[in-house]
Amino acid sequence: MQNVCMDSYFTTFDSYEQMIDYHRNQSTSSRWQRCKVKDLEVSPLDRGSSLVGKLGLFAPGISQEAVEDTTDNLGLAMMVDHQYYPIRGTAYKSLLDRAKIGGTALPKLSRTDLANVLNA
Repeated sequence: MQNVCMDSYFTTFDSYEQMIDYHRNQSTSSRWQRCKVKDLEVSPLDRGSSLVGKLGLFAPGISQEAVEDTTDNLGLAMMVDHQYYPIRGTAYKSLLDRAKIGGTALPKLSRTDLANVLNA
């Protein structure tokens, strides 16, 4: 099985029961946190970012592998309650939808400029 922290993670099941068990486990181990949009801060997470190599700035349970995977892919992190979380594709789409922005130019921006646009 691939590492679940990766953006490209997927899994398959041999039976319906295995799938139900997997989703039941996901439901019990997931944590949802509500916060105001104005309290969110998006930061670049690329090779030049001050966040790279500083795992202590990330929330407990965030692995170095997850940080590196995000650095190699979307390249953004979000601060919530003074802790950073790597942003995955689903969260990114939700941020764009919430901000009511989109388009083909956004992925072409540097991670710093994209973080600034999302913060604005």
